[in-house]
Amino acid sequence: MNRYSDGLTEAQIRAGRRYGDRALLEFVRDLRPACAAAAVDALAGLLTTFAEVDDDVAVIALTAGEGTPRAVCTQ
Repeated sequence: MNRYSDGLTEAQIRAGRRYGDRALLEFVRDLRPACAAAAVDALAGLLTTFAEVDDDVAVIALTAGEGTPRAVCTQ
């Protein structure tokens, strides 16, 4: 599961054109079955391809499955 702030979808991919919800949904679908850490890394990489990010961006991803829940932190 991925959650994000609007700074991600409102980032400009080129002058006057926002990235948008539909493009983000397609990007995330193509990541499956990535774990949460890989999804966040991929989204961080995506941000570097935009022409302009003019708002703050926050992303969180969770992986659910069998076993004991654990926290994974990466920088």
